[in-house]
Amino acid sequence: MIGVVVLESAISLLGLVGSVAGEQGLIMNLAERGRAATENIIPTVATSPVLPVFLGMILVATMMAIIVSTADSFLLVPATNLTRDVMQRFIAPGMTERTVVLVSRGWVLVLGGIAYLLVDQFPTILEAAVTAYTIYGAAITPPLLAAFLWKRATWQGATASIVAGGAVTLLWAFYLTEQPYTQDWSPFLQKTTYPAVAASLVALVAGSLLSPKPPEEKWAPFFDDAAHLTDEAADRLDLEDAQV
Repeated sequence: MIGVVVLESAISLLGLVGSVAGEQGLIMNLAERGRAATENIIPTVATSPVLPVFLGMILVATMMAIIVSTADSFLLVPATNLTRDVMQRFIAPGMTERTVVLVSRGWVLVLGGIAYLLVDQFPTILEAAVTAYTIYGAAITPPLLAAFLWKRATWQGATASIVAGGAVTLLWAFYLTEQPYTQDWSPFLQKTTYPAVAASLVALVAGSLLSPKPPEEKWAPFFDDAAHLTDEAADRLDLEDAQV
């Protein structure tokens, strides 16, 4: 709790300092840059003559640490998923551990190149992050919850859900939001999250119902534990009643 208070206060103070720096002309052409100007606040404040060099160095190091620590996770996780869950499971089950490591490194390079190309498609880093988290939330959350809450969910439905949620998010982010006729739509349709989640849920349900029912051994581990816990709790209550 103390750490959160310190960090949140520092972030708010940094935003305030950046706003004042923009009003004082330290960030040039602030109005012309629009929302992209917010991404220049940290390096501008760090190199400002009013800030001691030592503090500026710490600020730049912090900025780079955040970028690097986020970038490697965003590259390693999908690279591992593509290698383990796709290639090793469906394409080349006999891959050795050495091959797995080499393939994972290759995917890191490929995904890094794709990420580099996607940078120019967003006006700000914040816009890119919001789109990425929207895809993650709309495409991954419904099938993940279905795995624990719905016995009829299948991998076909989960795959359809992921594809539908991601596709709708990209469609809204890159095309529909720029169309003038979307201004007359309902607010729920103008926001990317609602249509993306709706498409993901529809694809999940439809894909699961249209595909064969999963065998019990697939979903039993997610539901039997709850039943055992319920039985144990009932037995404990019966024992306590007997003692009373």
